[in-house]
Amino acid sequence: MRLIQPLFYLLYVAATVAWLLCLSAYYIEPSAWRLPVVFSFGFLALLLPQLVLAAYWLFKRSKWAILPLLLLLIGWPQLNASFQLGLFNKNDEASDNELTVTSFNLQRFHNQPIRNEAEINRLVKAIHFHKKLTADIVCFQESFGYMKPILDYVLKRVDYPYHYSNFYGNAVFSKFPIINEHYDPLTNKHNGLIYVDIVKGRDTIRVIDIHLQSLSFGDTQFETINNPLANDHGAVRQLFGKVARGSVEREKQIKMVLKYLEDSPYPVILCSDLNATPTSYAYRQLSTSLDDSFVVAGSGLSPTYAGPIPGLRIDYVFYDSKMFKATHYAVDYTEKYSDHFPVKTRLRIK
Repeated sequence: MRLIQPLFYLLYVAATVAWLLCLSAYYIEPSAWRLPVVFSFGFLALLLPQLVLAAYWLFKRSKWAILPLLLLLIGWPQLNASFQLGLFNKNDEASDNELTVTSFNLQRFHNQPIRNEAEINRLVKAIHFHKKLTADIVCFQESFGYMKPILDYVLKRVDYPYHYSNFYGNAVFSKFPIINEHYDPLTNKHNGLIYVDIVKGRDTIRVIDIHLQSLSFGDTQFETINNPLANDHGAVRQLFGKVARGSVEREKQIKMVLKYLEDSPYPVILCSDLNATPTSYAYRQLSTSLDDSFVVAGSGLSPTYAGPIPGLRIDYVFYDSKMFKATHYAVDYTEKYSDHFPVKTRLRIK
């Protein structure tokens, strides 16, 4: 019994070191130090010991409660970006002074077979988006790409007279006129950025749609995550290596995206599959320049990744707070086609 308390404190010290490493990933460039990136994906798990100890020591009226409370305070920016109570959120009907925006990664939709129109019809019906698309602006990632027959088929069945897409899958559908468009592959042709300038009334708005570097996990990596104790050190190192390399690549890409934000002559709405959580360096860079719809109008954790790793929010709609304010945010969990869920938000024009 004597060993239980020292062991408990030793485990808490280890959890606290991991917590601090996790928090540092928010501020340190992955290219400068890769280790914190790995811990940042365990934010929710590492948060638990601090919450439990804070509650326990507060209940005991111990002065030691100040330690986990201080550690929680240090992590407030990441905690605020990861969880919202949503107590004051409203769900009013959209007005003429608002824009509705959807962002959705279709998970390699453009790689599906399209040998005839029947297969196109089957593919489109499989995800039902031709019936669900009611937003003013819809941004896709991994969508139509070079499969122009699918894009043409979809456009005939939805009420979006304006659109723009790039070769590898970013696409924007708009109910408002598009007066300018641009594509940048960023650091590799499998990701990329597109933007369109749309006109709503007297306002011109730049809509940016980005898809950043994937973690490129395969079955081996997911098996390592689900059964960490059953895998050898080589599999774990390979997993950590993929996490670190992906974050370094996203660091390069996000710096290019920030340049587009800086140079934009118009207010920006940015839809994204960041492939990064709200505890990441990439997220902090964007949230410093733009507001996150979830933080302003969301609730709970609102995970957007539908794959084998639960609880991840990696899809976002950011916006220029000088022009807009989010009044509603939701993730559509009824859509089962992709390994992402669609993110939907409503922005009031100030």
